[in-house]
Amino acid sequence: MVGRILIYIAFVSVLFATIGYYLGFKGRRNLIPKARLSYHISAVTVILASAFLLYLILTHQFQYTYVWSYSSTDLSTPLLISTFYAGQEGSFMLWTFYTSILGLFLMSYARRNGYEPEVMSVYSLVKVFLLLILIVKSPFEYIWETWPGQVHEGFVPPEGRGLNPLLQNFWMVIHPPIIFIGFASMAIPYSHAIVALLRREYLTWVKPAMPWTIFASLSLGAGIAIGGFWAYETLGWGGFWGWDPVENSSLVPWLIAVGTIHTMLVQKRTGAFARWNLGMSILAFILVLYSTFLTRSGILGDTSVHSFVDPGMWVYSLLISIMIVFSGIGFGLLFARRKEIPKVKVESDLLSREYNLFLASVLLVVIAGFVIAGTSSPIITKILEGKASAVDISYYNKTTLPLGIIMALLIGLAQVMWWRKTKPEALLKTLMFPTSASTIFTSILIIIGVREILMALFILTSSFAFFVNLRIAYKIARGNPKYIGASLTHVGVGLFLLGVIASTKYDKSQVLSLPKGQEVTAFGYKLTYIGNQKIDKERVAYNVKVEKDGDSFVAPLQMYFSEYNQGVMRHPYIFSLLNYDIFSNPKLPAFLIKNMLTNDLYLSPMSLEKSGVFNPHSTGELIILNKNQEKTIGGYTLKFIRFDMTPDDMAKMMSGQDFAIGAVIEVIYKGKKEQVIPKIYYRNNNPMPEPIKIGDKQLTFVNLNVEGGQIAVTFGDGAIDSEVKDEPTEVLVIEASVKPFINLVWFGVLVILAGFIVSMLRRISEVRR
Repeated sequence: MVGRILIYIAFVSVLFATIGYYLGFKGRRNLIPKARLSYHISAVTVILASAFLLYLILTHQFQYTYVWSYSSTDLSTPLLISTFYAGQEGSFMLWTFYTSILGLFLMSYARRNGYEPEVMSVYSLVKVFLLLILIVKSPFEYIWETWPGQVHEGFVPPEGRGLNPLLQNFWMVIHPPIIFIGFASMAIPYSHAIVALLRREYLTWVKPAMPWTIFASLSLGAGIAIGGFWAYETLGWGGFWGWDPVENSSLVPWLIAVGTIHTMLVQKRTGAFARWNLGMSILAFILVLYSTFLTRSGILGDTSVHSFVDPGMWVYSLLISIMIVFSGIGFGLLFARRKEIPKVKVESDLLSREYNLFLASVLLVVIAGFVIAGTSSPIITKILEGKASAVDISYYNKTTLPLGIIMALLIGLAQVMWWRKTKPEALLKTLMFPTSASTIFTSILIIIGVREILMALFILTSSFAFFVNLRIAYKIARGNPKYIGASLTHVGVGLFLLGVIASTKYDKSQVLSLPKGQEVTAFGYKLTYIGNQKIDKERVAYNVKVEKDGDSFVAPLQMYFSEYNQGVMRHPYIFSLLNYDIFSNPKLPAFLIKNMLTNDLYLSPMSLEKSGVFNPHSTGELIILNKNQEKTIGGYTLKFIRFDMTPDDMAKMMSGQDFAIGAVIEVIYKGKKEQVIPKIYYRNNNPMPEPIKIGDKQLTFVNLNVEGGQIAVTFGDGAIDSEVKDEPTEVLVIEASVKPFINLVWFGVLVILAGFIVSMLRRISEVRR
C-alpha cells in the first residue's frame, strides 16, 4: 500500500507540474515556482518508492508478486539488487527513477539558460505517462491480488521463484541501468526540439541541446556494448551481436542520435540543417518508445530471446498511446512550423566538412532504416500472414556491410576536410600517410588469406579511418587535448570495426568429443575432460584442462537442468583478458598473456554422452551447422533449416520419457534439392542417432545446441558403432572456438566512450560561457 500511495502522489504532482509549467510558458509566470515544487515532490516520491521496492526485495517480502516472481533467498546481494529491474514493472520503475533524477538536473540547466517552463512542461509529460504505466502495472501488487481465489489474503510464500539463470551475471547487474539512463536522457533532446518549435527559435537551440544529445548517445551506447559482452559471455553461441530484434531496437535510436550530433555541429557553425536536426531529435526519442513497445508488448515473444511476455491490454494500449502522443506533438509541430524554419544555404562543395558530416548523418539514417525494417518484420508478418517471423540474420549482414564500408571511408575523409572548402592538393598531402598505411595493412592481410572483395574493402576503409584519426588525435593531444573528442571516438570506431571483421568473419570453431581422461588437440591447444563437480543445488561444472607449450589451466564449463527455465542451461568458459577470474586466480593472467593475447579461446558445453553408446567419429566427418548456414562437402551442399519435434515427443521429453528430435536439413547434390530429417532417439537419457542414406553417403544427426541454433552432424561412409562396452566412459561434447583479435572490439568500445565523454565536457563548457 505504501508503494502505491507514493506512486499516486508522484503521478498527481508531476501532472500538476506539467500543466503549471505549460501555463507558465503561456504567460502565467506565478505558476512556475509551484510547478517547480510539484516536480520536486514527484521526484522525491519516486525515489522513495524505488527505495521501498528495493527494501522489499532485500528483505524477501514474497507476499508481493513482483518480489516473489524474480527473487529468492539464495541470491547474492548484487543479484538481488538486479531483480529490481528483472521484470516489466521494475524496469518501468527504473526508467521513471532515472527520468526523475535527470529532470532535476535539466531543471537547473534550463533555468540558468532561460527556458525552464517550456522544456520542463514537455519533459514532465514523459514522466506522467511512465507513472501512468506504473499505476496500471504496479510492482507493489500482492500475490492474492494477482491470483484472487487461489491465494488467501495475508499468505507469505516461504521462498521466491528466483531469477532467470541467464540474468545471473555481473554484466546484467549494470547493463539495464545504463540502457535506461540512455532511454531517459533521450527525452531531453526531444524536449529541446519541441521547445525550439514552440518558441520559434530554430537556429540557436542546438547549443544547449548538444551536450544532452552526446550524453544520451554515450549512455545508450555503453549499455548496448555491455549487453553485447553479456551475450558473448553467457548465451554460449560465441558471438556478441546476433541482430536480435530487441538488440536492434536499442541500436536504431543510438544510430539516429549519433547522426544528429554530426549535423548539429554543422548547424551550430553555419545555421544549416535546422529541419533535419529537429526531425532527428524527435525521431530518436520516438524510436526509444518504439523500442519499448517491441520489448515490453510481448509482440516479439516468439522471435527474440530478450522479449518480455504479454503485459496485458492496458499496458499494450498505453505503449501505443505514448508513441502516438509524442509522435503527434513532435512531428505535428514540425509540420505546422515547416514554412517558418529558415533554410540556410550551405556554401560548400563536395570537399567540405559540412557536406561529409551531412552524408555521414544520412548514411546512419539509411543503416537505421534497414535495421528497423528487419526488426519490425515480426509485426509486419503478423499483420500480413497472421504469424510473426523474423528475417534471417543474413539480411542485416548483406544490407549493412556495403554501408559500413562507405561509413568507414567517410569517418576518415570528414576529419581531414576544412569547413566550406578543402583544397585538393592539401587534401592529397594529408591523406598520403593514412592511405599508404591502410593499403599496406590490407595488402598484408590479403597475402595472409583475406579473399573476399567486400571484406578486403571493409578492412581497407576501417584501417584508413583508424590511421587518419590516430594522426589527428596525436596532433590535437600535443596542442589542445579538449578538442580530441571526435578524433578519439573515430579511432575507437576504426579499432571496433577491425575487431568485428577479425572475430566474426575469421573465427574458427569445431565440435569436439572429449572422452574422460583422453587428450584431444584443437587449434594448437590440448584439451582433456577431467571430470565434473557440483557447484550448488543445480549447477554442475565440467572441468576441461587446457594445455599449451607446457602451461595449463582448468576451465569449468557449466551445464545443468534449470527448474526455472525447465530446460538445459549451458554457460561457456572464455579464455579472455576480460574474464573476471583473473582477479581470483593468479595463474590465469600469465596463461592468457603467454598463450591468448591476440585471441580468445571459447569453450561451450553441448552435452554429456556415454562412449559405449555412440561414437560420433565412427560415422564420417564431424560438421557443425548453424541455422540457415550452408556447407559443401564433396559435392554435397548441406543447409540446416530448423529443428523438428512432434507435440507428442515434446510432452514425453518434459515428462522424462524416451523421445526423438529431428533436424530438417536441405541437401543439394548434382543439381537436385531435397529435404531430409535425420533424428536422434533418446532412450534412458542416452542419445541413439539414426543415420539416413543420401546418395552414396550417410548423414547422421549427432548433437544439438537449441539456444545457439546449431547442430552437429557426421557425413561420410561410416556406420553407427552400436557396440556397447562393459564400462562406458563419459564423453563431454563441446564446441571450441578461436576468436582472433576480439579484444579490439572491447578496446575500441572503450575508446569510443572516452571520446564521447571528452566531447560532452567540451560542449558543456561552451554552454556555460
